Amino acid sequence: MARQLDTWRTMLPEALQWNDGQAHELHKHASFNGVEPMEQLTDAVARTRQDYDKEILISQLRTRYYCAHFLLYRPFLFKAIHFPEHMQSTDTDCCELAIQSACRWPIAAAPMRDNKRLVPHMFSWTQNFLSVLLVLRMTREDSGLRQICEERIGQDVVNATVAMLLDWLEDVKRLDGIAEWSSRAIKPLFADEEWARVETQQ
Repeated sequence: MARQLDTWRTMLPEALQWNDGQAHELHKHASFNGVEPMEQLTDAVARTRQDYDKEILISQLRTRYYCAHFLLYRPFLFKAIHFPEHMQSTDTDCCELAIQSACRWPIAAAPMRDNKRLVPHMFSWTQNFLSVLLVLRMTREDSGLRQICEERIGQDVVNATVAMLLDWLEDVKRLDGIAEWSSRAIKPLFADEEWARVETQQ
């Protein structure tokens, strides 16, 4: 299934393709008639409705890819937490892929971070973000997952993702009842001193 997902990405029109290092970039022009220069997904002084439409669609497309990738490899996280004695090197690699795929989703980054109300089906993203936050919290509780984050992914990436998703829940809870409930449920899990420093720095 993971190979099929990667094949799907390579079969996208050339102008829609990206590599993992370009997840937060987009093509400069909305017309996908050829490969165009890339620009950062950041707020500009003046944006048209077409700009926002393009950014929303590209952010959703890429985030759905990483979300599917995360769901495919998530069972290995269960194994790492509950059966660490049976972990093999390939299982560790798959845990790394799961955590990496859950980090810094484009839909929660700029410019969508500052235009959340333009994102369709906001409640579905809230539910996905809640599941990711629970997994990232476990990376501090489970020694094996914590080691993977520190040695292979980078704790700064995990911390940035946590701050980004907590910000999303806090911002949209006035509009989304699921986000309001999720925020009340999840924030106490990140209230200790270490996570508080992360939120303050962001």
